[in-house]
Amino acid sequence: MEIVISKQLLNRIGNEVIDRIISNTQSGKDINEQPFERYSNNPLYIPAGALFAPGWKTTGKKLIKSKDAEYRRKKGGKYWVIIPGGYAKLKSSRFPQDSGKVNLHLTGNMLNSISIVERGNDYIVIGFNNKEAATKAIYHQIMGAGKRKVIRKFLGLPDSEIAEILAGYKPLIAAEVEKLIRIPKNA
Repeated sequence: MEIVISKQLLNRIGNEVIDRIISNTQSGKDINEQPFERYSNNPLYIPAGALFAPGWKTTGKKLIKSKDAEYRRKKGGKYWVIIPGGYAKLKSSRFPQDSGKVNLHLTGNMLNSISIVERGNDYIVIGFNNKEAATKAIYHQIMGAGKRKVIRKFLGLPDSEIAEILAGYKPLIAAEVEKLIRIPKNA
């Protein structure tokens, strides 16, 4: 006899896994419950237009006003901005409430794109519903992000959390199995 856990229960388990991955990442912890490697303090050069794009104007103005960034003209006449404090300064200016914590959140696009991307009769696959987010994740998880090629493994859960999830769903799984094989109460 083949016992298949219902799709609804698999979805619940998958969504809990996703919630925990996002929560761990936002708290600044990798899959081994260790803090992520710090963001770079090396000077960052970005096109001026990117720093003053919608959603970034306040950050751009704040960095220029505080002299944490300055304009540079590149060959060809285009303006760039140099941020001597690097990506770390850019991120802390944009999200001061994070207190410099590395949480892989800049636009929210990558973490918000984690979802159940495939469902089978007895499995689910967690991935990204957005190609750009999946590409960012590949850099963080496998190839290394930035010039230093820093790997920040965030996809997955520590063994302790997997054990917690399994323990939490064990009664529901047992109830489903019991319905399928109809164990007599007097047995």
